[in-house]
Amino acid sequence: TDASYTTNWHHYGVSPDTFERVLQPGGFVALSTNVDPENLPFVSTMEHSTAPIYAVQWHPEANAQDLEHDIVDHTIEAVYAMQYLVNFFVQ
Repeated sequence: TDASYTTNWHHYGVSPDTFERVLQPGGFVALSTNVDPENLPFVSTMEHSTAPIYAVQWHPEANAQDLEHDIVDHTIEAVYAMQYLVNFFVQ
């Protein structure tokens, strides 16, 4: 999707170039990228190609739980999308 449902407050992340050099040869696959507050790109979601390893650099719980920040998308579509991912991670 092109919808911006993820909440990103991070100032440090793995750049796409570093990901390709360091993590990709080890079997990791970049699933999504985003930009930090300085507009620098980073890999925001990844998984391993053969092992059950998943990682996110964002907050899937924020859409349903964080009611303090206006930046968080609380639409039903955002909450459902994030809940789907949370369920996947927990299972």
